[in-house]
Amino acid sequence: MPMNGYPVMNPYPKNSFMPKQPGGMQSLFNSFKSQDGSVDLNKMVNTAGQMMNAVSQVSSLVKGFGGIFKV
Repeated sequence: MPMNGYPVMNPYPKNSFMPKQPGGMQSLFNSFKSQDGSVDLNKMVNTAGQMMNAVSQVSSLVKGFGGIFKV
């Protein structure tokens, strides 16, 4: 115990207290499972559509900035 009477506390917990995260692909597939454990195809299709919309919007935004900064 140090001189001030307080125990030394480590701000970084040991790995034994941290829950182990599943692998990348496993956690990705877990995101698309329904409550009964089966794969939710509707959720997969909706997410893919949202991703395509986001990519399309970012693509047009990059094209717009490219037109502004052309010399």
